[in-house]
Amino acid sequence: MTVEAFYDKGSKDYDRLRRGRYFVFLNRTEAEIVKKYCHGKDVLEVGCGTGLIMQELQGSVSNIVGIDLSTEMVRRSLEKGLQVSKADATALPFEDNAFDVVYSLKALPHVRDIAKALREACRVVKEEGWVIFEVYNAYSVKRLTDLLSGRYRGVPTSYYTFSKIKSILPEDLSVEETRGIRIITPVASLLSVPVISRFIITIEHSLSKTFLKFLGSYFVVVCKKRHGGG
Repeated sequence: MTVEAFYDKGSKDYDRLRRGRYFVFLNRTEAEIVKKYCHGKDVLEVGCGTGLIMQELQGSVSNIVGIDLSTEMVRRSLEKGLQVSKADATALPFEDNAFDVVYSLKALPHVRDIAKALREACRVVKEEGWVIFEVYNAYSVKRLTDLLSGRYRGVPTSYYTFSKIKSILPEDLSVEETRGIRIITPVASLLSVPVISRFIITIEHSLSKTFLKFLGSYFVVVCKKRHGGG
């Protein structure tokens, strides 16, 4: 199954399934990381899905647009009034230096040529702008549970170490911050229990910037495009 077909198929229930505590935790944590760099900025989301994160950021940015490979995901985003178009992460339909911030969450692990996608993100972001992206961590519980559950069976999916990430970064991007998400949560269902979920989320946030971040299921990398970068 292609990535496009996988997400076209999942688009119908995508928003409904992400109303649970686990996905609310993930989305809010991701949005908080990105929001720090987006106030009053022109922003692009690569792999926006149904626009859940875009909606979280709308009130704090100057302008936000999104692209996604899935026709159905794009359709559902457009129904929400969001500025979204169908495009490939490795061939962004924008001019050079068009945005202050480019971010991508949960999408790049399913891009076959992630290095090319990062070069494209670097190309369309302005000098001194920010490229923020999330990958699935090779050293995480998520990798094991994904394998056992067969969640992405037949769908191109990659898991990365931090050293691998650094090796594929465009030379114009410098790493400024890294964060880990879902570090100590063994199964998502634990976040469905109110008292336990509050405790876990508090611990998760406190550990996200420590050395234990390298065990997070999701690893977020914040990069700055150096002055003079191409």
